[in-house]
Formats: sequence, structure tokens, C-alpha cells
Amino acid sequence: MIAAGSARASGARHRGWAGIADARAWLAAAGLLLYALLRLAYSTFYQPLGVSPEELGFGYLDILAQAAVGFVVLVVVFAVLATVTAAELAVLGAILFSAGRAIWEVVKLLVRHQGAARDRDKRNVRGETSADVASDENSGGGAVEPDASEQPASTGEAGDGVQQRTGARRTRGAWRVGAGVASIACVLVAGLLILQAAADRRAVERGEPRFPTFAGIRIASWGAHRATVTAAVQNPPREVVALEALCLLYLGTHDGTAFLYDPRARETLRIPSASVLIHIHESGTCGEVNR
Repeated sequence: MIAAGSARASGARHRGWAGIADARAWLAAAGLLLYALLRLAYSTFYQPLGVSPEELGFGYLDILAQAAVGFVVLVVVFAVLATVTAAELAVLGAILFSAGRAIWEVVKLLVRHQGAARDRDKRNVRGETSADVASDENSGGGAVEPDASEQPASTGEAGDGVQQRTGARRTRGAWRVGAGVASIACVLVAGLLILQAAADRRAVERGEPRFPTFAGIRIASWGAHRATVTAAVQNPPREVVALEALCLLYLGTHDGTAFLYDPRARETLRIPSASVLIHIHESGTCGEVNR
């Protein structure tokens, strides 16, 4: 008994460490997949504007840290909606099944009612015959009932093992269903984010400031502000002076370079951030100003 208990404990510890290792591997794979999907969305926004996400400082950790929260929130929302829809369908199916079963029971009762008289006569005959047989057995000695104490003691343990295996199978099944729903939600959210990035990029090309939002909450860090620039130094370069009369879209600053999109020329300008002052405007579009 002691050896069996220690073996079970050792097996449980082994399964626990194996579960932790599997969870770590799953999280690493999920992080890589999430980064790949988000990187595709960022590239959909920035590449047609003539700049890469890396130029603006969006690396692996930056993309995950700035956009993963919004992505996970969207996945949870879609998963909850899918689960609620599935639950509603399950309830509807259960109602229809119960209704069909009730109708079938009514039909069976009607069929039984038609032969009730014949069945009653047969039961009476069988009852008389059974009474005669029982009296003969009582007179000749009946069979010895087995003692309940003689039943094998392992029956309860076997039942517990069956219940544990059944519970484990149900748990695994629930996890598989949850993983399937989450995977479908991830694919849907990734597709929606890529479509959102493409729509935001087209808006920027028209001279409109744009950011990805869901229910008023920003879900990713790509986007562009409407901005104007002025020289920050005396005797600024000629190209900086020429930019002061333009309405631009500010994409960001990284490594001492400011990235400004010119919707008229349809190109991204790279200007030393120390040479200009960037003024962000919260309203209006460059399409209105540059006409």
C-alpha cells in the first residue's frame, strides 16, 4: 500500500512538471503567433506609407506590449459572444429534444393503453403461477443470500477510479472546446485588425488622422496625428522652412528622426527631430488644409 501510494505521488509530481513544461511551450508558441499576426497588421499600415515598423521602434516586445492587451480583450469579447451563442443554441436544442421526447412518451402511452386489458389478464395469470412457485420454494428451502460483507472491498475503489477518469476526460474535453473557441476568435480578431490597419492607412493617405479603436478604446499603437512643424534652430535648412507651410501627419519619432507623412506628395519625410518643433492638432484633416 505504501509503495503504491508513493508511486501515485511520484506520478502526480511528474504529470505536474510535464504540465508546467507544456504550458510554457504553449505560451511561447502563442506569443510568436500573436507577434506574427500583429506584425502583419502593423506592416499593412506602415509599409504602403514608405516606412517600416522597425524604423519607428516597433520591435517584438514593443508590439506585444502595446497591442497584445487590446488583441486579448478583443479575443475575449469574441470568445464570450461565441460561447453565449453556442449556449443559446444548446438550450434551444435541449428544448426541442425535450419536446420531441415528450411527444414520443405520449405516443407510447397511447399504444400501451390499447393493450392494457390483455396485459392485465396476462399479469394475473403470471401472478398466480408465481405464487405457486414461491410456496414450493418456501417449503423446500430457498437460496442462500450472499453476505454483503463478503463482497470484494475493491468495488468502491474501482468506482472512484472510474469517476476520476470520467472527470479527467470531461475536463480535457472542456479545455479542447475552449481552445477551439479561442483559436477561432484569434483568427477572426487578427483578420479584423488587418482590415482595420488597411482602412486606417487609406485614411492617412487621404490626409486624415487615424487610430485603431474599439468601443472608444485604442487597441493598437499605429496611427497618425495631424501636425505642423516649425524650425527649432536658427538658420534652418531650406527643406525645413518649406515644411512650415504644410499640413503633415506625424507618424512618430525614433532614434533622433521624426517621421512625417505628406499626403500631397504621398511620401514619408524623415527629418532630424532636433531641427523641428512638432505641433499636434487634435481636430481637422490635412485634406482640408492642403486644398
